[in-house]
Amino acid sequence: MRTVGIIAEYNPFHRGHLRQIHYAREVLGADRVLVAMSGFFTQRGEPALLPVRDRAHMALAGGADLILMLPGLYACSASVDYARAGVRLLAASGLVDTLLFGAETEDMALLRRAAHYERLLSPHTRPCSGRAEGADRSAPGDTAELLSFELQKKLQEGISYPKASRRLIAEALYRDLCSQSHAPKASGSLSSPLSIDQIEQILSSPNNTLAIDYLAAIEEEKLSWDLALIKRDSDYHGRGVSPTGTASASAIRSRLSDFHFLRSQMPPLAAEICIDRIENRRYLLPGDLDSAYACLISRLQSPSDQREILDLDNELCARIMARAGQFRGLRSFVEDMISNKSYTGGRICRALCHLLLNYQSEDKKLLEEVGSIPYLQVIGLRGDAGSMLGQLGQRASRPLLVRHSDYRKMLASEQNSLLTRAISRNYQMDLLAEEIYCTQMQLKCRQRIPRIREQKLLLV
Repeated sequence: MRTVGIIAEYNPFHRGHLRQIHYAREVLGADRVLVAMSGFFTQRGEPALLPVRDRAHMALAGGADLILMLPGLYACSASVDYARAGVRLLAASGLVDTLLFGAETEDMALLRRAAHYERLLSPHTRPCSGRAEGADRSAPGDTAELLSFELQKKLQEGISYPKASRRLIAEALYRDLCSQSHAPKASGSLSSPLSIDQIEQILSSPNNTLAIDYLAAIEEEKLSWDLALIKRDSDYHGRGVSPTGTASASAIRSRLSDFHFLRSQMPPLAAEICIDRIENRRYLLPGDLDSAYACLISRLQSPSDQREILDLDNELCARIMARAGQFRGLRSFVEDMISNKSYTGGRICRALCHLLLNYQSEDKKLLEEVGSIPYLQVIGLRGDAGSMLGQLGQRASRPLLVRHSDYRKMLASEQNSLLTRAISRNYQMDLLAEEIYCTQMQLKCRQRIPRIREQKLLLV
């Protein structure tokens, strides 16, 4: 029985996501589709447009069988941590044998080779700060040492970690292309002749970046999964519609008042859920948190006070404090701070999100010690996939959280004290993220929003 795993945000669920699930069924022959989905905040450090259960409902109606929630700390982390946690969550289920992901290129060989070089640059994890820590020099081999040395040089020149590592990987891939052009074509070899700039452009694409991070995580975890790639036909950040008539999630979020557009770009049930939430103001945009961020930023007293917040180092904290009086909204505030090459906009947004949610560096260290995933939180299930939940309980390497009472049972039955601490801390972090999200939505819609723990398991 083939079980295809997908890692997604569904922010919101649209026709491209539906196409991916259909591809899993019709092309890959999937018997079951298991999704690791982000919770209340997304990888950009922004609130999800719709609550968790709404997005899970859309995905289950679109053909997914089981939805597991990614731990919140990783859902709003840099792509390497997001991808690693997603892969580890699917692996912990004990059910997945195939990973399906999207990319802007169909060149799987190039992506896999890029993932290999990414692992050489940073065998365990990328530096949280993107500053001069550089890559782990413990990786064996001359190539790893050379890449690490070149990375240090670029970081010292003030180039951000993502840009520096991307350029180095592009140069390494170009050398591979040149060397193999004089050798017989082998299975899995890189396909087309490309310049360094062309390769770097491929690596810069957001979905290609995620694909590389997925592949690097699979290599790191030594998983023998089948891999399947589906080429995206829409611009990740584009506000328009692709030649095939598909819009990205970003485009949909930018046109929420155009209900005709939503109905044309989302599956029918997903569109109706989305439109209903918009009409009733039960949705969130990044600007809806501006007042919360203004309060937080105004209370920052000293960079040393914020050392414990994940991704918020002293330099970034000092820059935020210096501009606190200029805060007029998160988006413009972040754009003004990007002038420093050491920090990308995404990095700043995530650091501020971690400040809002009180995600601390020690929290990440604790979760990493237990392999990122302390338990599997089940959000929703297709009604005809009931046996899958039973198999999950039998095969999973982590306890299941299906209902609120399971949390106490986990704490009472778990013998590993480290895992018990990780379970407790992750549960509290996700509880706080939900409370902040729902409180902000209640202020907007003037209605109480039910919490996940107050509701039965979602069955569609």
